[in-house]
Amino acid sequence: MEQRRRQLANAGRRYEASVRADSPRAGFAEPAAEAFDADPLRRRETVELVSAYYRIDDPALRRRLFELAKALVVGAERREAK
Repeated sequence: MEQRRRQLANAGRRYEASVRADSPRAGFAEPAAEAFDADPLRRRETVELVSAYYRIDDPALRRRLFELAKALVVGAERREAK
């Protein structure tokens, strides 16, 4: 799982570099359309979310956002269980 997180973070960084360089985004975070949609960690939405997360300079704020996301997941799981 940790390796996946690192890969996702790296994909987000490559995507951001492509945006800054105004180069095509294909290939930076999208290996293939089928695989891209099949793996939630490789979807464009995930890459953009991780990229935005790492643009937050304040470590305390980034941590608070992380904790908020975890709390939202727990809340959603509880609603689904009912």
